[in-house]
Amino acid sequence: MKQAEKEVNRLHALGTHLLLELRDCNRRTLGNLEFVQETLKNAALEAKATIVEVAFHEFSPFGISGMVVIAESHLAIHTWPEYGYAAVDVFTCGDLIDPRVAANYLIEKFKSKDPSIIEIKRGFSATKNFPIRPYQERRSSMIEPKSYKWFIEYTSPEEGHLHGIRMIHYASQTKYQRMEIMDCGSYGRCLVLDGKMQSTLTDEFIYHEALVHPALLTHPDPKRVFIVGGGEGATLREVLRHKSVEYCMMVDIDQEVVEKSKELLPEWHQGAFDDPRTDLRYMDARKYLEETTDTYDAIIIDISEPVEEGPAYLLFTREFYEIVKERLSPDGVISLQAGTTALHSLLNFTAVDKTLNAVFPVVAPYAVSIPSFGLPWGFTLASKNLDPRKFAPKDLDAMIKKRIKGENRYYDGITNQGMYMLPKHIRKALAEETKIIEDNAPLFTYH
Repeated sequence: MKQAEKEVNRLHALGTHLLLELRDCNRRTLGNLEFVQETLKNAALEAKATIVEVAFHEFSPFGISGMVVIAESHLAIHTWPEYGYAAVDVFTCGDLIDPRVAANYLIEKFKSKDPSIIEIKRGFSATKNFPIRPYQERRSSMIEPKSYKWFIEYTSPEEGHLHGIRMIHYASQTKYQRMEIMDCGSYGRCLVLDGKMQSTLTDEFIYHEALVHPALLTHPDPKRVFIVGGGEGATLREVLRHKSVEYCMMVDIDQEVVEKSKELLPEWHQGAFDDPRTDLRYMDARKYLEETTDTYDAIIIDISEPVEEGPAYLLFTREFYEIVKERLSPDGVISLQAGTTALHSLLNFTAVDKTLNAVFPVVAPYAVSIPSFGLPWGFTLASKNLDPRKFAPKDLDAMIKKRIKGENRYYDGITNQGMYMLPKHIRKALAEETKIIEDNAPLFTYH
């Protein structure tokens, strides 16, 4: 650099500011707090800077922010490990050290395959005399994050399932529960109640086919069906696919959930609410079943987990199942989601099984993999006399073809056979369970 240019820099540019973008980096190192901190410190030392103070913070679930304060100004960084991207500011006062040395060191250590730097001269006349110019030509545009926030569904105090959220369409504290309808990056539109994933556009068919069809096919000729809950309308949709069904009453206590599902989740209900066979009511399902004398061939219980202070926990008790049994026809069946079958959280599944066995002569627990739930999931079918585990796959396939409109995406004869083949540790836990859920001794899942 000529002496005259150095003098201009000294008089008019108080400092050099590098805006460094590191794309396509090693994601593991961007998420390592110790590595990021030491790399930024060493970058300052490589540039012959004098370190004054160091401060870093690691965010949950991803990302690290930090600053190395130097006598000559500072180096700052924020990392996005999930995108392999980091943004760095290197600012030095005067011309005693070269900030580009630090920048090149960071590019090398983070193994960025697509770095870029913009250099800005800071000072009294910097804009006029030293316009922004690229130190290295940009080779691609800035990364566009796929999610602007994260939703963590906690499955225990120490574990959760992380979902990237693209958009929240509706969020409300209803009269009974917290409700959110959002777009999830991996699974599309989804319904969340009290922080628990209920169903998603991508895999709701697994849950709803597994809940409805085993029960309705176990009954020889189901005409009258009662749905407890089922706010999205997908359970109703699957029930109405059965040609024999003449009447289906759906009772959900939370009108806001149903109304917003009608509006924002059309792929779930597919017009089922408008079917003339549908009788939709907003009330306490348990109270209604206690007071009615009507009977049903199948009762499908599609409710959220028994969360304390939530609307569902009294629908998992022995007293409620006794009411349900009274409302069933002679060949009547019930089915319900019974909580996760994960090894460390089996209590809900095994206690529901034990409770149902105290009421029904036939209880058939089964498990299904629903990816968006983050954990394997359990269901249970109970009946007065019929056992769904006795159907041969070929016979069940013939029943499906004859009795159900359209084609199932998940459930068929082989699927039915496999659902009931629980692994040894789960069978052992079911056999050893002693807890019976009662009104005065309810069971609550983690919330």
